[in-house]
Amino acid sequence: MTHKEGKPMSQQQTNQVQESIVRIDLLTFFQANPHTVDTVEGLARRLHRLPAEIRPALDFLSRIGVLQRANYGSLHLYCLKKRELISSFFNEQRSTSLEYK
Repeated sequence: MTHKEGKPMSQQQTNQVQESIVRIDLLTFFQANPHTVDTVEGLARRLHRLPAEIRPALDFLSRIGVLQRANYGSLHLYCLKKRELISSFFNEQRSTSLEYK
């Protein structure tokens, strides 16, 4: 990937972009399927991604209150907490991306 000035992006910048894309994929999925409750592995299958890609995004979205994590024995289940928060997150991401243009 290249930066807006044509310079190559650092590995850290590339990772940040990738993590943002995974978060957006999850938000889009939950917006379309608001009643879904699933595990990391299940969500990874649904999004055609590796669990290792999904887990940090789920943790982040849980920390900021968009998703809720419920523990049932050894299972960690994730579900949408508040639908309205998805819109605010997308607006925040859009504002952030406009700063890079």
